[in-house]
Amino acid sequence: MNDRIKGLPLLFLIALTLFIYAPVGGYDFLSYDDPGYVTGNNHVRAGLTRGGALWAFRDTSVGHWHPLTWLSHMADVHIYGLNPGGHHLTNLLLHLINTSILFFVLRQMTGLFRQSLFVAALFALHPLNVESVAWIAERKNVLSTFFWFATMGAYVRYVKSPDFLRYATVFILFALGLLAKPMLVTLPFVLLLLDYWPLRRWQEGNGGAGISLLLLEKAPLLFLTGISIVLTLWSAKTGGAMADADALPFSTRFANALVSYGTYLAKMLWPVKLFVFYPYPAAISLGKVFAAALLLAGITVFAFFQRRRFPFLVTGWLWYLGTLIPVIGLVQVGIQCMADRYAYVSLVGIFIMLVWGITDFIGQRLKGSVILPASAVFIIAALTVNTWFQVQYWQNSKSLFSHAVAVTQDNYLAHYHLGTALLGEGKRDAAIAHFLKAAEIKPDYEPAYNSIGIALQLEGRFSEARSYYRAAIEIKPDYGDTYYNLGTLFDAMGKPDEAIAAYRQAVKFKPESASIYNNLGVALTKKGQMEEAIVAFNKSLLLNPDYAGAHYNLALALKRRGFSEEYEAHIREAERLNFPIPGRRLP
Repeated sequence: MNDRIKGLPLLFLIALTLFIYAPVGGYDFLSYDDPGYVTGNNHVRAGLTRGGALWAFRDTSVGHWHPLTWLSHMADVHIYGLNPGGHHLTNLLLHLINTSILFFVLRQMTGLFRQSLFVAALFALHPLNVESVAWIAERKNVLSTFFWFATMGAYVRYVKSPDFLRYATVFILFALGLLAKPMLVTLPFVLLLLDYWPLRRWQEGNGGAGISLLLLEKAPLLFLTGISIVLTLWSAKTGGAMADADALPFSTRFANALVSYGTYLAKMLWPVKLFVFYPYPAAISLGKVFAAALLLAGITVFAFFQRRRFPFLVTGWLWYLGTLIPVIGLVQVGIQCMADRYAYVSLVGIFIMLVWGITDFIGQRLKGSVILPASAVFIIAALTVNTWFQVQYWQNSKSLFSHAVAVTQDNYLAHYHLGTALLGEGKRDAAIAHFLKAAEIKPDYEPAYNSIGIALQLEGRFSEARSYYRAAIEIKPDYGDTYYNLGTLFDAMGKPDEAIAAYRQAVKFKPESASIYNNLGVALTKKGQMEEAIVAFNKSLLLNPDYAGAHYNLALALKRRGFSEEYEAHIREAERLNFPIPGRRLP
């Protein structure tokens, strides 16, 4: 079979994957993480700018340091604006590229076409990978994986013909991957596994380098890994993403890690009841912990004793175990016990074990039989159907979190975001019911109380709204969003002094919010404190130069101070930004 004909199955796989994921081009942004990454992030919303690029290399607000990911989101805004379809399609394009690179790298390393294609198909079509592709906020995952697989490809070229330029290419691609997501910290160890199989470089002589030289060869990459680990821990701590060690002791995290390793395998084999957020369990059954430990130990022992006959088992199994270490929860970052997106790269190791294992162990006994090809077609078909349905849930926040509420119990985050979606549709009573459910499941979850306050405020139930805002602040005294909402409540109640005090607290905890400064300026204007109001409006515009309302409010404040030319300049800017200029002016 010539290369042109061999390329047809890969093209079919890409076309099939594109067909399954094509609906994401019409999907919306989500209320979960997408605002922090795109829709509510003024730096990203501005597109590619010099100031935005500098911010991308400084920011740790989401608990991660990933400047290249920020730049990719800015590039999408520059190209597509805030049309979510374009952002979704970028994720999909990266997934298609990742699938192709994985196939070519495996084929280049092993020389085996069918096995490489089948692993690529499992990667492209498995339902566990839907989260990484269909969620705009997970750009970091598909983007970093592009650099992961590209680094592998460059490494294979270096191994075949070592020279400085080829090694430099490996180094640069690895560095770029770390700038997209620190998940790549385990990649040097994966390269060492590939040296064992299929590159077979561990044996000295016969073209092998020996383990000591191979470790030395990875030293520059391990140096980058060390820097990335330090930056990651610093970012998680400064960004508030690292869990409190007292709330989650190491024994609990270790038990959850063991169970999660087993759960990922179970979901790989039987991918049902997948959802965006798996809440940390109130208690972890000792039976589950021992069963998971026994499973992991059993597979490890089997892979070790079969290493001479089936060396791919060692590579695949240690790939799986090792690449999950940064996200398995031993160092808890975030509030989830596990996440489908974490398996995006890790399951490639299991796919290699299964595909090569079936081919080598069973295939030789069924040589010439149609059973294996027929089984492969059946598996791909089953995954395709499952993934198709899984993609549909990601249409918007309401569809996604309605599904999560349906397939899980006591998922406070699912109830909260479903409530947020319903509130956006004006269904306040239904929204409040879900917010209350979230607060019932997790009484210290302050966003639920804050959102109940918002819904009650929209209902005109100001006194009740105020009590819920106060409850949120009691749980989290530095909750800037609630102080902002409390300010809008006092504004609506005609209490400018209280509003100003609330807004000042809000800017103290959210100094990069243009909206808070604008509202503070409006409240100060009502009190006649024009100099302070002008300062607040200018700070708002410094944060968001295209904030039309702030331009208009600043224009009115400047007019009252007698600055006519400046007034006209800001009025024209507000008009340029399509702000509806009313016929009245402030007295």
